Amino acid sequence: PRVLGQMEYKALRDSSRKNIRLYTMIELLLQTGIRIGELSRLKLEDTLLSSNPKYISIGEYASNSSRKVELNSTALQALGNYLIIRNSPKKTESKHLFHTKSGKPVLVRNIRSSINKAFRKAGIEKATVNDIRNTFIVFQLTQGMRSDRVADVVGHQRVSSTEKYLEIVKNRKKRAITKIEPL
Repeated sequence: PRVLGQMEYKALRDSSRKNIRLYTMIELLLQTGIRIGELSRLKLEDTLLSSNPKYISIGEYASNSSRKVELNSTALQALGNYLIIRNSPKKTESKHLFHTKSGKPVLVRNIRSSINKAFRKAGIEKATVNDIRNTFIVFQLTQGMRSDRVADVVGHQRVSSTEKYLEIVKNRKKRAITKIEPL
């Protein structure tokens, strides 16, 4: 699986910053590891911002069970800024968190298309939306989160699905250790 480097995901953020809805979508994907379909299906009521910790509720869909995904400060800030604009009086009313002008949920293919444009604008080649999820998983494992906990957060039914990312983590650590940095 491809994982975005730090420069790449920073460039992706910068390329989408002017479009608050797109920026929020990218931040939620990057900060939570949710699937693009889960993002598309989020409803306003799924954002539980009055709870402690604050989280989004991912509903059961197809073979994926429901789960709660905690929001970190970066995701909360992006979501909070988006909700201010989204809930302004002149905007369309909708139960969907991300919706079209007619109030319908933004389709997965439209989210994918918008993010692909942001990748191109950022100069990131051969990247896909799923690479954002891969980046989240590898980052959490690198930070020391247990693979069973990461599996719960991202909705993997089997821990073995998450453990395949451990090879990437090992290779990254090897490269980091063998490279001598100037002081």
